[in-house]
Amino acid sequence: MKQRILSAALFLSLPMTFTTVFAQAGHLDPTFGSAGVVENTPLTSFTAAALAANGDIVVAGTIGSNAAIVRYLPTGALDPSFGAGGIVTLPPPASFFLGESFTLAMAVQSNGKILATFYAFNNTSTDSQAVLLRLNVNGEPDATFGSGGQVPLNFPVPASWGASATLILAQPDGKILVTGNITPPFRNHSAPLTLLARYLSNGALDPSFGTGGVSELVTSTDLILPPPSKG
Repeated sequence: MKQRILSAALFLSLPMTFTTVFAQAGHLDPTFGSAGVVENTPLTSFTAAALAANGDIVVAGTIGSNAAIVRYLPTGALDPSFGAGGIVTLPPPASFFLGESFTLAMAVQSNGKILATFYAFNNTSTDSQAVLLRLNVNGEPDATFGSGGQVPLNFPVPASWGASATLILAQPDGKILVTGNITPPFRNHSAPLTLLARYLSNGALDPSFGTGGVSELVTSTDLILPPPSKG
């Protein structure tokens, strides 16, 4: 069912949004949307949100079966300078019959460019594509990043295992950190794996990081933090 309301409360998890979204603690900001709420958003679902340096709000999700990125002004209005009326849709490749696409993670760099992990799959086969993409401030693909603004996420994973990128961190120096989950095939009881990759500002893997730009694979159980010490 189409998402009808994008509440200001959605942005509680974003850094530096408390004074932007709320006029006072516990009160909706009357200058944002309609009494603090943006209704009838174009997204049918959302997966990530971030603040741009100028205060714009960028949200990633889906519109129908296509991945999409939407940019709002600080007032809650769609940014007319971004994509088509504030919306950029990312359809699956033309060769994908009845394919679907969605975004898994997103970040905004200090220069306003938008990073997102974009995944597309074919409903009629096992074909799939996972990429890291970068958009310019106006929503157009960044031609200086990878090929046409996209970099394939060809993580080194065991045969028949699946990979997905779930978090992007934009470093101040322009480099990009991407974390991924590596999952075993169905009925394979091996422990899931994780990895961390770092890309240069042009989309190439950073050879100074890990092995060829990718850190050593670790089991998910190794990531469990010890309980805090008492006292």
